[in-house]
Amino acid sequence: MKKALSCIVLLLFSLTFMACTKKSEDERSKAHKEIGEKATRTKKRAVIEVTPEEVAKSYDEAIAKYTKAISTKPNDAMAYYSLGIIYRKKGVDLQAAEHLYKAGILFIEQNKRNNALKAYEELQKTNAKELAQDLFEKLNPK
Repeated sequence: MKKALSCIVLLLFSLTFMACTKKSEDERSKAHKEIGEKATRTKKRAVIEVTPEEVAKSYDEAIAKYTKAISTKPNDAMAYYSLGIIYRKKGVDLQAAEHLYKAGILFIEQNKRNNALKAYEELQKTNAKELAQDLFEKLNPK
């Protein structure tokens, strides 16, 4: 009797384990399928071709917007900073340097030292070493 009861318990345990394992496999298979579908959708969205002309046009549009923002709010340090970054990406170092320097000065005046340091770091990437040195000295007065 004990032996038969042990066999029944063992059989029930085995059936339960097999059912759980099958369910886990089904869930894993479903999860893998969903991940594959998401990856495929992501790949489809990621393939976007942009021509140099379109990039230049978007830079020009951004420049126009930030220039307008500065004309209405001349102490907007972030607008100067953003404009400097755009000019640097566009390869216009002189204008990039002027705007990054102005952003750095405004950030200092607004007690935003971390932002001024970021402007300085970007200014160093241009050819305007004198402006970078001047901003560095203003960031680190003696």
